[in-house]
Parts: sequence; C-alpha cells; structure tokens
Amino acid sequence: GQLVAYADQRAYTDRLNEIFGEWGWTRTYNVQVAQNFERSLNKGANGQKQSVICAKVVVVSTVSVNGLGSHTGVGEEWADDENSATRAEAQAFKRACACFGLGRYLYDLDKIWEDLDQYNRPVRSPNLPEWALPAHARRQKQSQSRPHSAGLTQPRQGLVHQETLAK
Repeated sequence: GQLVAYADQRAYTDRLNEIFGEWGWTRTYNVQVAQNFERSLNKGANGQKQSVICAKVVVVSTVSVNGLGSHTGVGEEWADDENSATRAEAQAFKRACACFGLGRYLYDLDKIWEDLDQYNRPVRSPNLPEWALPAHARRQKQSQSRPHSAGLTQPRQGLVHQETLAK
C-alpha cells in the first residue's frame, strides 16, 4: 500500500499552544449536513457497483491567531460513517492551520510503498527524515547514535515559516 504522511489534529493544537500560548489563538466551527449526494459503493467480491443516496457532513473551521489574522478550512465526510463529524472537523481544522504553515512540511515527504499485513497496516514503519521528526524523537534518535540518512530533501522554507519559528 502507499503510505502518506499524517498528523493528528491534537498535534496542531499543541503546536499552536506552544507558539502562541493557549490564549493567543482561537478556533470556531460551523457544521452543516448537505443532503442528496449520489455515492457509488463497491459491493461484493464480483466488484459490482451500487449507488446510494447519502448526506455529507460539512464543517467549516476558522482559526484566528492574535496579530496574524484568520484562515478558514473546510472538511467533509459521508454522513453514514459514525465518526463523520469528528473526521470532518479534524480535516477542516488542519486545513485552516495549513494556511499558517502548520503541517505544510507533510507535503514535502515522499509517498512510499510498503507491504501491508492482513489488517492493511504497514509491516514496518517508514523512516522519516531528520527535519520531520519532533524534537523528542530527534533527541531519542541521536542518543541511539544512528547515522543520518543521506539524500533526503529539506522542507520548503517560506518567509512566514521563518518569521513564525523566530517568534
């Protein structure tokens, strides 16, 4: 299967708190349900497709950082999933945060192919480049004295990214 980088929304919250403090930023959500979408589902081993009418949960999240402004992100999920609201909320929040540069480095990581087990989980965890590891993981890795992987690309460095890190 192909693996792509992912960060939990709690990591975004932690990072915003770390940089701006708990009172230096806010988020809001607007939740709506959009009805009457046609959804194609694969049914059975023969690959036969079936169409159903379903609703979508649509969440709009606005993240505001004092002194920097606000950004909005949209998340959506099929309403027949019991966790659709939670997933749409996380998606919207992370997209709004990406406008401030949070999580943007995830797009700089290569997609890789790994063997999967019977539960569609990777057989082994991929190695991340040094720059993509959280500080505690870098310290742990350095204490284990593993050699640095060569040939890995560096993340994009924009002006806002540099100013935010400096702050």
